[in-house]
Amino acid sequence: MSTPGKSSGYLEVLRQRDFAIIWSGKIVSNLGDALRNVALIWLVRDLTGSTLAMGTVMLCAVLPYLVFGLFAGSVVDLADRKKIMIWSDIARGILSLAVPVLLWSGSLRYWQLCLLALVMSSISTLFGPAMMASIPSVVGKEQLLGANALTSLGNQISGVAGPALGGAIVGLAGTAFAFLLDGVSFLISAATIYLARIPGVRPTEGTPPVNVREVLNGVRQGFAFVLGQPLLTGVLFVAVGLNFVLAPATILLATHVDAVWGLGAQVFGYLASINSAAMVVGTLLVGLIVARVRREILIPVAVGIMGVSFGGLVFGITLGFGVLSMVAMGLVNPMINLPLQTWLMEITPDRIRGRVFSAVDVGCQMATPVSLALCGFAADAFGTRAIFGLMMVVTVLGAFVMAGVFRKHGHEMASALAD
Repeated sequence: MSTPGKSSGYLEVLRQRDFAIIWSGKIVSNLGDALRNVALIWLVRDLTGSTLAMGTVMLCAVLPYLVFGLFAGSVVDLADRKKIMIWSDIARGILSLAVPVLLWSGSLRYWQLCLLALVMSSISTLFGPAMMASIPSVVGKEQLLGANALTSLGNQISGVAGPALGGAIVGLAGTAFAFLLDGVSFLISAATIYLARIPGVRPTEGTPPVNVREVLNGVRQGFAFVLGQPLLTGVLFVAVGLNFVLAPATILLATHVDAVWGLGAQVFGYLASINSAAMVVGTLLVGLIVARVRREILIPVAVGIMGVSFGGLVFGITLGFGVLSMVAMGLVNPMINLPLQTWLMEITPDRIRGRVFSAVDVGCQMATPVSLALCGFAADAFGTRAIFGLMMVVTVLGAFVMAGVFRKHGHEMASALAD
């Protein structure tokens, strides 16, 4: 990692039949997720008119990752990852389809949306590690960066169309139709995963069923691996602080669009789409940049640029400044996440990959619930500009801390990859 990385062409990765099948289905599912995210935030706003209520729903979506995420990785490493992904998609599809039924019957309540977010996220704690742990088994090691970039690119392609389409659907057809499309997208994703061949860890014949002792031991192994890598531990420490401050950004943006600019759901969706479009560009460029710029330099610089980008929301008095902020943040986001994600995949053995990913995810998100719980009170007390200003300052400081971590432990990347 101390030397420029080697990337594989995207077309070469897409020639891997099974990856291409999974990737295509995930794009459809992500498109549905983008529709649902806009619809959910605006549905809660319509029902309650409260930023605090929106923060509570988001809190319900995050809590399962901290509670069940610890154990999900162990389950993924001990069970059939393909079956986990298929049944997770089917269950989430059914849950999304339940929302329009409740809306059309006039029986939908705010607490039901909180429960929906809680249950769907609980199921997602299994799907995420299962998919991430499967990618290195589907593609070769030389194609990992390309596969991760394409996975991110698929997310962002859906993110470009999804929020804008979601805002239009909410404005023209209502939130029920957005949830209906989301439910169908999950079922399509399940069908594509069923058609793919996914090698990797599976229970062998005669292996006893997953038990509590094995799962708890897997949790310990995941954290032991992370804590045994000082560089990874340092990066995780910075990520905890940044996620604590940045977690409410989407909620605050929805409030900002309404309270500061006096605009509605369509503009909120357009801004999210612009951010995703910029991420597409950043994702397409990341392979070229990583091949020329050392990652321990690229990542802190990208974090710093993201922090400065919040200035458009802090000081900008018109929507145009908000657009510039979304573009800048979207461009640098892949420069942070994809190199780190690829490095983690490269150094983690397949047999413990799921539990390590869960340990990292839980570690990164451990402070997020507190942040989401406080954001409504903070926004009401100080306004969205002040909170975005705090995000700007903390993210820039985080870039300097990240640079220090890489400077001290950066040599460990090359050693770990060589091993």
